[in-house]
Amino acid sequence: MTAPDEPGRVQGPPRYGSLYGAIAVLALALNGTSFYLGEPNSSGEVYRESLWKMLERPYGMDLALVSLLMVFVMVGLCAYAAVRPVTSVAVPVIVALISLGGAVMLMLKVGWGDSDPAFDDGGIMLMNTAWGAVLLGIVHTVHLIVWRARYR
Repeated sequence: MTAPDEPGRVQGPPRYGSLYGAIAVLALALNGTSFYLGEPNSSGEVYRESLWKMLERPYGMDLALVSLLMVFVMVGLCAYAAVRPVTSVAVPVIVALISLGGAVMLMLKVGWGDSDPAFDDGGIMLMNTAWGAVLLGIVHTVHLIVWRARYR
């Protein structure tokens, strides 16, 4: 008999480890890519903006530090959820909230003032990763709530 088929045995909490692992790797890899395209200068060179380049600017440093802190906290939580079974809704809720905050910051182009730069390929991938993490956090939270109601 397999473990779930044994009478009286309670199935473990829903696992989304492989999805959390993928989100962690993507978020860690994409935080160094350029996510906005600036206006071309007189020589035709396009300025590309990333979180690490924002650390060099005095007026973008605070925003970059907060954004990097959000990314690293989310990557840490996703790495934890990838290797350990999550039994509390706190981890997926926090992942969803941090991702939602990052997606809104990217969409509103916080720190760019009146200019409206276009997204670079890294920005599009980072936006999709953030919304994917929001969706993953919501689905995992609902699944954990249903699991608790059924098995506890």
